[in-house]
Amino acid sequence: GELIGLLDSDDRILEVGCGAGESSRRILSFLSGQHFEVSEEDDRYVEKLREIQFPVKVTRESVYELKRDDDEFDAIFLLEVLEHLEDYQLALKELFRVSRKYVVISIPNEPLWRILNCLRGKYLKDWGNTPGHINHWSTSKIRKLISRYGVVQKIYSPTPWMIVLAEVQK
Repeated sequence: GELIGLLDSDDRILEVGCGAGESSRRILSFLSGQHFEVSEEDDRYVEKLREIQFPVKVTRESVYELKRDDDEFDAIFLLEVLEHLEDYQLALKELFRVSRKYVVISIPNEPLWRILNCLRGKYLKDWGNTPGHINHWSTSKIRKLISRYGVVQKIYSPTPWMIVLAEVQK
């Protein structure tokens, strides 16, 4: 909610990698007139969202190659996706290309994420690593990475996540 408060009522927002649309519904509930679209690469999710007549435009596209113009959106959200990507640098470059003001990224807070998994008795043979998580960042490492693309304004740490608010520098 606090992040949405930074946006003007006529701003355009895109959530990339929306999956089943759970986070999209949360974002939608905070909006006050802003234009909002979502995109997803997986056909199954795109078809499902279209079937249920999801209340915003859904586009099938890859985070590595967004079918968007430079600066087309004022804010881009990438939630619970970056830790799964093979080429996260290409994805970040693309997000910062398409956003005019902000990029918001959520990722697991490592090593806390794995420790909590171990405490829950989950994924013990993989030292608590969730299947599909191929990238791991601490606060300092994600700050350093994102700083190559924009200016990190704030890192929120709602356990066990990190949410990075970065400002685009053109």
